[in-house]
Amino acid sequence: MPRHSPAAIGRRSSQGLRRAGCIGSSEAPKLSQASRNARFFVPARWQENAYKPVADRSGMAFAAHTSSLCRVFPTLRPIAGGGDAKLQPSGEWRQRPRPETTQSSPPSGRQASACQVEGNTVAIVYDSQIRTYVSGQTSTADSWLVSTWAAGQTGNMNWSSDNVNRAADGSVNLTLGAAPAGSTRPYSGGEIQSNEVATTGTWTWVAQAPKMQDGAVFGLFTYKANYQTQPWVEFDFEFVGKDTTKVQLNIHMENASGQHISLDQAIGRPVIVDLGFDASQGKHTYEVSVTTSGATFYVDGNVVGEYGPQNMPGGVWQIGPQKSFVDLWSVSPGQESWAGSWNYNGTPIVGNLDGFDIRPNEYGSEYVASDTGIVTPAPVADPSLLTGDGGDNFLTGTIANETLNGNSGNDTLDGGGGHDRVYGGEGNDMLFASLGDSILDGGNGTDWLSFAGATGASVDLRVLTAQTTGYGVNTITNIENLSGGAGANSFVGNDFANHFVGQAGDDRFKGNGGVDTLDGGAGNDQLDGGTGNDVLLGGDGDDSLAVSTGNDVMSGGTGNDTVIVTGTAGATIDLRTASGQYTGYGTDTITGVENLTGGSGNDRFTGDSSSNILTGNGGNDTLSGGTGADTFIGGAGKDMLYGGLDDNADSFVFLGPADSSTGKSRDMIFNFRSGTDVIDLHQIDGNTLLADDQSLAFSGTKPASFAIWYQVVKGDAVVSVDVDGNGRADMQIHVQGVTLLTAGDFIL
Repeated sequence: MPRHSPAAIGRRSSQGLRRAGCIGSSEAPKLSQASRNARFFVPARWQENAYKPVADRSGMAFAAHTSSLCRVFPTLRPIAGGGDAKLQPSGEWRQRPRPETTQSSPPSGRQASACQVEGNTVAIVYDSQIRTYVSGQTSTADSWLVSTWAAGQTGNMNWSSDNVNRAADGSVNLTLGAAPAGSTRPYSGGEIQSNEVATTGTWTWVAQAPKMQDGAVFGLFTYKANYQTQPWVEFDFEFVGKDTTKVQLNIHMENASGQHISLDQAIGRPVIVDLGFDASQGKHTYEVSVTTSGATFYVDGNVVGEYGPQNMPGGVWQIGPQKSFVDLWSVSPGQESWAGSWNYNGTPIVGNLDGFDIRPNEYGSEYVASDTGIVTPAPVADPSLLTGDGGDNFLTGTIANETLNGNSGNDTLDGGGGHDRVYGGEGNDMLFASLGDSILDGGNGTDWLSFAGATGASVDLRVLTAQTTGYGVNTITNIENLSGGAGANSFVGNDFANHFVGQAGDDRFKGNGGVDTLDGGAGNDQLDGGTGNDVLLGGDGDDSLAVSTGNDVMSGGTGNDTVIVTGTAGATIDLRTASGQYTGYGTDTITGVENLTGGSGNDRFTGDSSSNILTGNGGNDTLSGGTGADTFIGGAGKDMLYGGLDDNADSFVFLGPADSSTGKSRDMIFNFRSGTDVIDLHQIDGNTLLADDQSLAFSGTKPASFAIWYQVVKGDAVVSVDVDGNGRADMQIHVQGVTLLTAGDFIL
């Protein structure tokens, strides 16, 4: 849905949105450098409709008072237990610590540094609130404005400053619920917008969606900066109605005739993204990157939509200056087919905004991060150097070749493209690899390197020189943890504690030494912890988890998963046991696994109620099925194969004559039920004298060339197989307790 109808835009403009300054003025007050880190507007409602805000002086909140135009702006004080600090119409404090004065010192280092006039609402800016990161443009104190006008998109609500409040953790809550007494409409919602503007670039929101109701909309979007003269440009994430596991994407523009067009018009339906998680249960990152030829939507670094003129009606694509918006609102009658019917149940719904970022494409100078996390420009001699300080900094480069240095703190560093040098420094840092030949050094602490933008990546943390990662030629040092791209990733760890995370591809992770955590995510993954006490998480897909030295925890997750034993030491594994069991390699906990594959030692495997595939490979193995329809592959050696005692059909598979010898060294099958279970020999070449594989024939109890037959010896059936045509057994299988076999008991 478009954010504003044309009528609403006109009403909004006529109500007088202004930058801070006198009524009727568009000039913002000059701000001292000390106040550059202000975050968010906290509005104070006055009954009068004319005020003259004055900027801070030497860090003091100050305003002159005249009988006609001006009121005093005291420095805000936070209310105990969280919430916002607001001024009553009398000018007194909400908590009444003292009456208004002409000048006041900032409490606890806070300072009111600018203000905004909109109708009869005054918004005062102060620092240490919402986590705001503005890259590439001059970051002023008045970063945000709270909307307080009647929402033209709906006929039943107003935007209210009372519905935008600071949470205890410094983020911002937006509320939708009943309007306060005296309102012209029954409901009120919350909306905030940035005063920062960009034409192309990336807009980011870190937010937690509300627990929604039918008829409610939670939006994270860009919108044209000039409401009256600029053509419509808008890029939307919208949570619509109750289901917060899905988000809608939309793009709004105007054609040459001034007619509104949108992405959903062109497609004929809303563009709905299934997130794979409930957005109301935690904070996630939503981004839209806009260029002159297209837009890409991301959720938590994963692409969820890519669109350009080919997706818009008439092939239209236009850009223009845009602000960042977040709002929570209810639809009017007539919009139910899109969002459902809004029937307020008396409980307000609350969405949370933890931070926003605007990164224009045209920036390229240094950004120095404050200890509160804001990134602001600073004049430096070298425009390719981005340096953080002691705080938790967010530094993002461009397509140019740059150096990012986080210094101390838990920093997030993204070179942005180009041949970059990225240094995490002290703290637990997150580094993002970008396309280019880069040096990526985590420094001290436990650091992550993410390949979120790559299709797949290949990294060996033991290699301290340049290596081809699939995302450039990178030199990677002092990195402990890796997060892969959407495709197949190949990660090899070192002797430290490594944590590897895959995405949707078929990943191959090997931990080597250290206490490692390998999380394959979706896809058919291969996980090997190496030495040490490791955690292997298969996730979705058909995964392979390797048994290795150490006390490991292995969880196959969903799918048809396999635990694999390598080496000469035999392993003992019982899939019925969910607690720790000594496997011969350590005390391992194995859950969510359906299949077991042995090495060259003498393995003892026991299945469970699933349909297990138990493979012995080399060695004299003992394979025991459970109550499912199991498959036994003994492999080389003298193997003991125990079918289940249930009614499910088990399969005993032999891949070649080497899988079972003759005489006393032959394999033995127990609990075989003629007519239910089968002996599968179809992969054996029945005539080795011919080039192509030939099927074996069943000759009953009589020996024959290129055939199988059985004889009863002391109450057991001994099956013989001839593949070279001499009529003598090249392999034998001992079937215990069976005296009659038919052709139907074999797959040939």
